[in-house]
Amino acid sequence: MFNDWIVQEDPPFGAWEWTISPERLEWSVVEVFWAIGIETGIWGLGKVWSDVEGYLADAKMCFEETTILHFVSSSELAKKLGKSEYWRGNRLTYYDAHGENLKTEWVADAGELLRTLYPEAAATSTHGMDLYPALRLWGAPLRQQTGRAHDYTFGAKLHANIWFPELPCMPHWSLSEGNSEFSVTSTIDNSILAYENAPHLNTFLREMQALMRDVGGTTTFIRPAQKFYRPFIDIDGINV
Repeated sequence: MFNDWIVQEDPPFGAWEWTISPERLEWSVVEVFWAIGIETGIWGLGKVWSDVEGYLADAKMCFEETTILHFVSSSELAKKLGKSEYWRGNRLTYYDAHGENLKTEWVADAGELLRTLYPEAAATSTHGMDLYPALRLWGAPLRQQTGRAHDYTFGAKLHANIWFPELPCMPHWSLSEGNSEFSVTSTIDNSILAYENAPHLNTFLREMQALMRDVGGTTTFIRPAQKFYRPFIDIDGINV
C-alpha cells in the first residue's frame, strides 16, 4: 500500500494564517484569492467546479449582506440562500487501491478517499482516515467592537501528511500523532506523492504571500505540533 499518508481532525502537520485589515478586505481581494486556489489546485469548489462564477455570485451577495467570507465555509451561505451546500476540496495525486498507478483528481474529502481505497482497513478502524480535506481553509465573520472592526484572520491547515517526502513508519490505520514527542524509529519514502502534490501547495503559498503584501496584510507560519515534520516545512511550504 503506497498511500501511507493519513488524515486527522486535529492535525500536527503545520498551518498558515493571513491577516488583513477590514478596510482592505474588498471583494476584489476575495476574487484573487479564489483564483489562486483554483489555478493551483489547492482549493476548489465541489458541486460547482463547473460553475465557479455562480458560487462567487452567491458568496458575494452574502459577503455584502453579512460581511462573512464564504470561501471558507458554505453552510450559512446555503441556509441563507436556500441552496444546496457547496463542498470544497484539493486536487491531489495518489496511488490507486493496488498501488500500481497514480491518479490525479479533485478530492473533496481525503479521509473518505482513504476509506474508499481500503475498505477492509476502514472496517477495522478509521483512525488516520478522519473526514477532512487534505488542506482546509478556515475563517470567521468580521467582528465589530465599539464601532471598530478587528483585523480579519483566515488560514490554511494541513489535515493530511500526503505533502511530505518522508512519513513516520507506523501502521496506517493505528497511527496516532497527536503526541508531539512520539518516537519514530524508521520512515517511509513518500517522495513521489510529495513531488506531485507539494509544488502546487508551495505555489499557492507564494502567491498568497504576494497577495498579502499587495493589500498590506501579513502571513504567519504555524509550525507542526509534531517535530518529525518540522525539517520539511516552513512559511514557503514543503521542501521536496
